[in-house]
Amino acid sequence: FANGYAFIADHQNGLEIVDVTDPFNPVYKSHISTSGSAHDVKVAGNYAFVGADDIDIVDITDLNAPFIAQSYSTIDGVRSVFLTSDYLFSSETSFLEILNIQQPANTFLEGSLERPYWFQEVKVNQDFAYIADMGEIYLVPGGLKIIDISEQENPFFRGEYAMGLWAMPNNIDIKDNYVYMQDNIDWTTTLITIDVTNPEEPQLAGEYQSSAKDIYAGNSLVYILDDNILKILDLQDPSNPSLEGSLTLGSDGLRIFVNSGYAFIAGDGEYSLSVVDVNNPANPQIISTLTTACNYTRDIFVRDNLLYLVCDQHFQIVNISDIYNPEIIYTYDEVTGATGICIAGNYAYIADYNLLKIDISDPEAPFLVESYPIPGCSYNVAVLDNYLYVTTESSFLIFRDDDLLPQGNITGTVTDITTGDPIEDAVVFIEDISDTTGFDGTYLLENIPVGLQDITCAAEGYDDLTIEDITVLEGQTITVDFTLDPITGINDIVPEITGLLTNYPNPFKSTTTIFFNISCNNARLSARAGTDGNDIVGQAKIEIYNIKGQKIKSLIIGISSSENNKKSVVWDGTNDLGKPVGSGIYFYQLKSGNNFSETKRMVLLK
Repeated sequence: FANGYAFIADHQNGLEIVDVTDPFNPVYKSHISTSGSAHDVKVAGNYAFVGADDIDIVDITDLNAPFIAQSYSTIDGVRSVFLTSDYLFSSETSFLEILNIQQPANTFLEGSLERPYWFQEVKVNQDFAYIADMGEIYLVPGGLKIIDISEQENPFFRGEYAMGLWAMPNNIDIKDNYVYMQDNIDWTTTLITIDVTNPEEPQLAGEYQSSAKDIYAGNSLVYILDDNILKILDLQDPSNPSLEGSLTLGSDGLRIFVNSGYAFIAGDGEYSLSVVDVNNPANPQIISTLTTACNYTRDIFVRDNLLYLVCDQHFQIVNISDIYNPEIIYTYDEVTGATGICIAGNYAYIADYNLLKIDISDPEAPFLVESYPIPGCSYNVAVLDNYLYVTTESSFLIFRDDDLLPQGNITGTVTDITTGDPIEDAVVFIEDISDTTGFDGTYLLENIPVGLQDITCAAEGYDDLTIEDITVLEGQTITVDFTLDPITGINDIVPEITGLLTNYPNPFKSTTTIFFNISCNNARLSARAGTDGNDIVGQAKIEIYNIKGQKIKSLIIGISSSENNKKSVVWDGTNDLGKPVGSGIYFYQLKSGNNFSETKRMVLLK
């Protein structure tokens, strides 16, 4: 979707373009055949990048007559594409290709990497990510992949442990310097222990003959699900694991999480969640069960008194404060294929088709914060500090989320420096975190990253004020008050607006200039001088709205006594907080004190 149009990779039908500016009445626009079946499409500027047998770069300047500007021949066919400002990442059957698209009609290869066949679960420990790679049956052996993440911007493969062609491991856990996975040795399903003390040369440390649909590594014990049997292994000697205890479950166990002496097991039967007391590992006992919305649970996570679980169509939160009577407190149904979950800070990160970030600060009313687009389909997610580590069917991705940094709060009051009265509707902000003062002039900024921060206050009719190097402390609320200087006389003047002209360029990529006509012949003078030496006698306001009618930016234009005829102002594609807005259709409306108002449309392309 871009600029009011839907671009559809329609398999054998190629690229379809549909006008959806009126979402209740979509209109078919045009079509172009591609190099084989179209599997994915991304749009940037005047080009659509279509993943088919090749990468077809389609010029869409004229949406009625798109044409292929270049067709880049790939190594073995495209499954999905992902764009940054300068590069295209092509996920193919056996390769990842990176193309330079700074000049789309002259795209060229920057590099390629033979990719693993099927990344599954990921665990992160210190400077390394450990990934279960299923491989490809008969063709590519699966195994353990170790990635060095000491520099998150430059991860690289550090080592691997190859398994048999039939192993196809999909679950993994790590404790200290040992990784636990399922292997297939001599046609026998086996839990193996891998010593990763030297990540460049991981070594087999021990074996235990048993399947392991899921694995949870504790201090000296490892919990595995062997179909409908929970097995607890003593691994004080990793080279010689022994069975400590076992328990037959009511159905096959799929996922397990152990916390504070209890094992929480998600199954696929009537009671899809079982709580097992494992304080005595030699004699584990089921103490409660719960039927959830998931017949086939993909992942679970436990923190404090809450359990979080996901399946194909659901994300559920379970209150386990009473371990004998677990209770579902919320079901979130807006997932489409969830396979993994990790909890950090106030957020649940869910590997759906995209990576979902859900605010769970109120577990009875979670809400979606952001959906990160993923090349391919995300499978699992792990979190360490403020970084997210995500596996997909064909790649390993790292995201940074500063919401996970240690945080504090800032509160205070905004007042008029001359009268001492509180100022209502003042905006106080630090980057993209903001609050608006109420009638009493107070504000509260929450969840501010700790450290030195610059805080700004802006109010209509007052000079902006920025206070620099405020120290934010973890878990504490500090007070910062503002006293603002009024802008003398500027709101008393009513200039005469005679017409809104246009903006140029339109469409535009970074900035555009908005022009309008104005006359100040009859306006009375103000006492305030402009920066160019002319007296400012009034102001006009241009407000910018997105296609949903939401105001995103206000531009205030001071008008001097010497100005007549054409006046202009530049919009740099940012909102009132200084953050860039996305591509799309925007409306700009000119307002003035003489009741003049006019609205026109512009298009931002990125």
